[in-house]
Amino acid sequence: MSLMMSLEWIPRGASANDAPCAAASGSTGGGALGAAAAVAAAGRAQLPMLPDIDMKPVEATDPKAKSLAFNGVLSLLKTLDLDSTTRSKVFRALNAQLADPGPVAHFLSMSYQFLRRCCAENNADAARAAVQEMAAESAS
Repeated sequence: MSLMMSLEWIPRGASANDAPCAAASGSTGGGALGAAAAVAAAGRAQLPMLPDIDMKPVEATDPKAKSLAFNGVLSLLKTLDLDSTTRSKVFRALNAQLADPGPVAHFLSMSYQFLRRCCAENNADAARAAVQEMAAESAS
């Protein structure tokens, strides 16, 4: 992922200098194992590892890929301990994005991959900001 591509996923209200997660900005510092050790030391909950969905042209219409992504994001919502209103809005946003091939392809190749990287680094703040942005978009 290029730095330019990752800048698209900086949550609203953040600046380019506040990259939401090191993996998205191209950093390799520590990875998932480093994040797991830091989490254990800090006593925070480990974010779930979201399934890897290799985005091929047929994935946008593959029910299994959509189901893996949907269930992965739902498990993330549970770990982030978001309020029920936000969870409901994210659920509606996922349903809308996964209903049509265009939005599915965009979600699986962009939003979902960003969430995977945040989870791999256990960056709850960036993951929370991303899902809250999804919730805000579903409300508009």
